Amino acid sequence: MEFSFSKKGFSTNSKTLNPNPNPKPSLRAPKPAELPAPILGFRVWQQHQQQRSSSSSSSAAAAAAVAAAAAALLRGRAHSALQQRSGRAAAAAAAAAAARAAAAAAAAAAAAATAAGVQQQLQQQQRRQQQLARRQQLLLQQQQQQQPLLQLLLLQQQQLAELQLHS
Repeated sequence: MEFSFSKKGFSTNSKTLNPNPNPKPSLRAPKPAELPAPILGFRVWQQHQQQRSSSSSSSAAAAAAVAAAAAALLRGRAHSALQQRSGRAAAAAAAAAAARAAAAAAAAAAAAATAAGVQQQLQQQQRRQQQLARRQQLLLQQQQQQQPLLQLLLLQQQQLAELQLHS
């Protein structure tokens, strides 16, 4: 990768994997002041690096590459974590909505079953009342049919009693 610096920031050209085709080997360990600052303070560090001499531009480019890679990695991880969280939240919300829908369906089914049970009980009660009304009507018809016979029987008993008195 090739890096270029300007006042606006740095840009990369990913034609090659080596940031500097002719690196100068460094035998000394970097000082803490030369190490990149945390990602949040990257711009301050970058400005500080730009103000340094041009001889350290290759090390600044390498440090900028490391910082840029770290920033990209952290952004990727943060985005991935956010997607996982939002995915989990969406899955949890979908599961909760499905549970609410299932509960509502169960309540509706219970209400329908209750309504069907109540309707069935009402129908059975209506059938019983209709049967009772038919029986009462049949009894009334039988009484009406038997009434003349009873009157005739009473008349015959009276006549028989009179005959027994006169004899």
